[in-house]
Amino acid sequence: MLLAISWGWFLVGLGILILATQLARSQMNIKVAGFSVSFGAVFLIGGLWTVLNLGSWPLAPIVLILLGVVLLGKAVISIRR
Repeated sequence: MLLAISWGWFLVGLGILILATQLARSQMNIKVAGFSVSFGAVFLIGGLWTVLNLGSWPLAPIVLILLGVVLLGKAVISIRR
């Protein structure tokens, strides 16, 4: 039964589990690990990419561009404060 699950669904589930644990930490006022959040998001995006058959589009450049936009936004927000 478990052998029939594709890698895409495995990565989606793993990403959801990692993000859910960080959400639980946030709700209990425990410091959230940004590294774990980023890995959970990457696993979730990679799994959805596989499940939705978006293989014709390159995943890595799109993820790196989005990461750059987020980091740039954080830098601009921290400068304004």
